Amino acid sequence: MTPMLFCNVAWMKDYKGERADDRPIGGGKHPEKGEHTNFKPSGGKLFGYVRASSGLKLTRLGAGESAHVHSPVDVVWMATRPEGGRVVVGWYLEATAFRELQHRAGRLYHFTASATNCHLLKPDERHLEIESGQKRRGGPGQNPVWYADGDYGQEIKRNVEELIYSVPMFDRQRLSVAAKVLGAADVPPAGFDIPLRKTQSTVVYGRCPKVNAHVLRL
Repeated sequence: MTPMLFCNVAWMKDYKGERADDRPIGGGKHPEKGEHTNFKPSGGKLFGYVRASSGLKLTRLGAGESAHVHSPVDVVWMATRPEGGRVVVGWYLEATAFRELQHRAGRLYHFTASATNCHLLKPDERHLEIESGQKRRGGPGQNPVWYADGDYGQEIKRNVEELIYSVPMFDRQRLSVAAKVLGAADVPPAGFDIPLRKTQSTVVYGRCPKVNAHVLRL
């Protein structure tokens, strides 16, 4: 099972760069270091920043003691709404995590993932709340990175998985975003080593054959 960790960042609408109508709210002293572009594609990838001053503890994700990079990792981004309450705002699936802060073209990041494996919830879709350690034992504390090791963390991880698989995987908006970040049409995308799966139940109604025949004649 792919390890999952949570990162607390500033609240924004799009995370595609700071604008007059979309400025970071909260998220530490220096959100301009990178989290304001966490969902801005570059070269078909996203580069995620979190204020992890002491680096990421990759061993808690299953990496070896000497590892400086670990993959795959599911990264769940959370932020505090302007009206209060910390909620899930989006995720990177099958991401690569780096122990130390990385630099690329003026951007700082701890995570990178294919843009087609990532999803940002719209502000009015951000309903999954995560209670702090002050309210719920084992919840996230002051550290912006939460590994969700305890019982409450496991509960939240299950809720996040349900949320991820409830989002349509091939809706028109996501396909449009994916198309913009893909390269030349003759270069096939890498695809998934392990495809995402979800189970759906379908209700099938029995039809009266006489009624069907009558409708077809009409």
